[in-house]
Amino acid sequence: MQITNKKKNANRMRHGEVVKENVFEDGVVPLRWLAAALAACGAALGVALLVDARLPAPLGRDAPPDRFIAEIAHEHLVNLTSIGPRVAGSYENEVLAVRVLVEAVRRIAAQASPHNVVEFDVFSASGAFSLTFLDGMSNMYRDVQSVVVRARGAGGRASPARSALLLNCHFDTVPDSPGESPHTAAAAHSGALFVIRYRYRIVHAI
Repeated sequence: MQITNKKKNANRMRHGEVVKENVFEDGVVPLRWLAAALAACGAALGVALLVDARLPAPLGRDAPPDRFIAEIAHEHLVNLTSIGPRVAGSYENEVLAVRVLVEAVRRIAAQASPHNVVEFDVFSASGAFSLTFLDGMSNMYRDVQSVVVRARGAGGRASPARSALLLNCHFDTVPDSPGESPHTAAAAHSGALFVIRYRYRIVHAI
């Protein structure tokens, strides 16, 4: 009889029932799945560190013209960040930054492959939108400028679907920023991509 009671108590302890002052609860996630998840996270971290340590060497201006040239992207980045903080609506953002971008695009268009055409336009927009931050607020802007660049194949008929690959980034910064941000780097990289002189006519516009 005592042996039977001990077995019942052991079963109660295993299935999360109250035994005296202690409570034994079954785990929500089995231990083997938790170990597998930790192993997968560790493997992913190891792969990320391995890939990060084996990045391709940046190419200079002496590289083939149909390759991504990191030196050109870095020059675009330096030209933008040398302006300093570029708050939307400020002279630094609306005049100096736009001037730097337009000059870069003009150089890119002059160096484009004869198989492709690089076009650009500068336009301003005004509007407003609501934010749910804290108690809510409205953000209004007036005559904020944007620079749009399009690379397309020269000659031939335009695609009926008018499809294109959109690369979007902003070049303004917050007031206390040193002037460099991931989006600024994206703008520089986009400029370097446009300068790539493809040997063939691109099918879809960029």
